[in-house]
Amino acid sequence: MSIHYICKIPEGYIGPRYDHIRGKIFELQTRTLCMDAWAVVSHYLDYKDDWDVPADLKKAMNALSGLFYVADNQFEQVYGERLKSQNASTEMLRNTSNVEINLDTLRAYIEKRFPNRDDSHDAHISELIYDLKETGYTNINQIENDINKAEEFFIEYENILLSNSYLHERFSKVGAVRVAISIANEKMEKLINAKADVDIKPYDAAFLRPIREKYVNKYRDNQN
Repeated sequence: MSIHYICKIPEGYIGPRYDHIRGKIFELQTRTLCMDAWAVVSHYLDYKDDWDVPADLKKAMNALSGLFYVADNQFEQVYGERLKSQNASTEMLRNTSNVEINLDTLRAYIEKRFPNRDDSHDAHISELIYDLKETGYTNINQIENDINKAEEFFIEYENILLSNSYLHERFSKVGAVRVAISIANEKMEKLINAKADVDIKPYDAAFLRPIREKYVNKYRDNQN
């Protein structure tokens, strides 16, 4: 698949770099990786016209062209399904939080839960999913319940780190989830302390452990 754009340099672009081409019309062609790969292959084979191709090679080239075309369409369909999944996850969270944890649902959740924090890369979200499942979480509702209970303690912990210069900016979306959960869930606390590099202090047990003890005492008192 390729798309052609007819363009010209905007009037506001001036100077030696643009003066000689201002007003000229030019064409830009964009195409998918599969179609670009086929263009490179066909150029390398250097057959200018269909009738130049030897008969014994023609079938193979037609088959190869078909494979590139099928792959191109499949990638487009997969991308479309991914967009649908992301939109469905966002819609699902409007109605219920009792949905399974995956990349799309967790991304939609953290965007909704921590809209004013820095975004996180998919790789970090994926790692968080692994940690959440390792520590017993299976759905978004469980995460939300623990974050709600731990939120005031998480904010206190973050402020301590900022005031002691262990952090130079607030936790990202993924960081906020991970730390809040570590306050509510001892398994997560142990997991992130085991992962933290000795020279990186955001998860320093000397600060986190007292915060977690305050959390445990509060909810133990409530239960009593």
